[in-house]
Amino acid sequence: MNQRLTPVSWVILISVPLVVLGAIVYPYILGQGRDLCAVHYMLGLSCPGCGFTRSIVALIHGDVARSIGWHPMGIVAMLILSIVWLRSLVGLVFPSIGERFRFRSQSVRLLSHAFVAGLFVQWLFYLGIRFLYS
Repeated sequence: MNQRLTPVSWVILISVPLVVLGAIVYPYILGQGRDLCAVHYMLGLSCPGCGFTRSIVALIHGDVARSIGWHPMGIVAMLILSIVWLRSLVGLVFPSIGERFRFRSQSVRLLSHAFVAGLFVQWLFYLGIRFLYS
């Protein structure tokens, strides 16, 4: 049962290592403290993803506390990316084993909805705290 990887699996196999490489190089190219968020730049409000890139960069550099400080969902995103990447890698190297670990579309949909809900809950919490203490 030798199946080929789907185009999505190839994208995942290639993009996740590029994200990790970019996170390693990111601080040296752009420098720390540079604001890349268009919503924050134009409106002065943090968007649900503000700090997300810095959170992933800090996590890849091994600074878990700073990663949580920048954005708590960065760790969850890296965990999900790691699982999906490993599943795609196993599917490439061992197709018969990879077939048993295939993601069901219902599970993927539930996971993505939970992740987006987590982003917005965290954002609303942040805005609430900011409103109370400003």
